[in-house]
Amino acid sequence: GARFINNCHYLYTLQLASKIAAILGQSQDAAMYRERAATLSRVLQEKFYDPAKGTYATGEQPYLALPLLLHITPPELREAVMKTLEQTILVENRGHIDAGMHGTYFLLKELMADNRNDLIFAMASQTTYPSWGDMLGQGATTIWESWSGGSHIHDCLLSIGAWFVEGIGGIYMDEAAPGFRHFIVKPGVVGGLTFARARYRSIHGWIASDWRIENGAMHLEVTVPP
Repeated sequence: GARFINNCHYLYTLQLASKIAAILGQSQDAAMYRERAATLSRVLQEKFYDPAKGTYATGEQPYLALPLLLHITPPELREAVMKTLEQTILVENRGHIDAGMHGTYFLLKELMADNRNDLIFAMASQTTYPSWGDMLGQGATTIWESWSGGSHIHDCLLSIGAWFVEGIGGIYMDEAAPGFRHFIVKPGVVGGLTFARARYRSIHGWIASDWRIENGAMHLEVTVPP
């Protein structure tokens, strides 16, 4: 498991480096990082995918989310791996999250990327261990170091915060237009929610998403910077 997660982290940085180099106009560097990433991705698929079970490494939530997020999983297997991840969350873990600090970040990032806000909602609304609701139920006023406690002002599991703006509010950056010169608004209408308001202060000004459902119709108001 450790070898897989560590190499996934390395792949993530290679992919980031390739994107950054392309934006900066360093096409040679971008191609070099892209080639390294492609090679590592192929090796990770060969070494860690279990075709009999349709899982990677230990089969826990982050080990299924990372291959999807980083596109280690070939296109023809994505649907099956996502189905396994869904079953792991809803059935095996009974709607609860089963990830630590780093795994939680990548798990939520992947589920938002694949428009599975419904699965995040299931985990975010739990009130029993392990969950953010369990922390609240025990009187937490900050996010703890781990689901069971540790430091009570460690903020290790705060990546859920991005979901309220990106997932529920639906304010996404467009990687083709850095700095929010162009952005996407795609609200996550899930879990019986009837309204949500979110805003993000971009370098161009406030971006806001304000939606509500009335009489079966969805109304969306978007604030766009001048």
